[in-house]
Amino acid sequence: SQRLVKTLCPHCSKYLIENLEEFSKNNLETLKRLLIALGYYDKFKEVEFNNDIQSLILDIVNPLDLSNIKIRNTNGCEHCNNIGINGQTIITEIINPDEKYLQLIKNNQKDKAKKYWMTKLNGVDMLMHGLIKVKKGLIDPVDLENEIGYIKLFKNNKQKRSH
Repeated sequence: SQRLVKTLCPHCSKYLIENLEEFSKNNLETLKRLLIALGYYDKFKEVEFNNDIQSLILDIVNPLDLSNIKIRNTNGCEHCNNIGINGQTIITEIINPDEKYLQLIKNNQKDKAKKYWMTKLNGVDMLMHGLIKVKKGLIDPVDLENEIGYIKLFKNNKQKRSH
C-alpha cells in the first residue's frame, strides 16, 4: 500500500516542541498517540493525563527528543501561498521479501506473513514510514492521521518507532 501525504512548508512550519500548547488544544489525542507510537509509552503511562498541558510538557515532552518534529503553520507564508503546505510525499510499505515470506503469502497465511515480515525481514509499514517522516519534520502528525487513520502501536514494531 501507499499514500500521498501533504508536506510541510520548510519556510514557515513550526517546531512542535515550541508550539506544544497550541498544537494540543485541537490535537491532544493525536499528540498522545504520537508519543506512544514513537516508543515513549512507558514514560507516557507514568503521567496522569487530565488535559493538563503543564504535566504533559514537564513530565513527558521535555526529556524526549522531539526536536525535529514540525507542525503546519496554518497562516502559511509567501512560499506556500499561505497554506503551510508545499507539496506531497509518498508513504509506503517497504517489503524486501525472501523465500519464506513468499511461501507464506502463497499459502494464504497473511497474518503469519505480516508477522514474519515485521519481525524477521525488518519490514516497514505505512505507519512506520509516516512516523519516520514526522520525526524528520517533513509531515505534520495530523496530516499523517488524516491520510492513514489513527496512529497506533503494534507490539512487534515498538523498537522501530524511534527511527
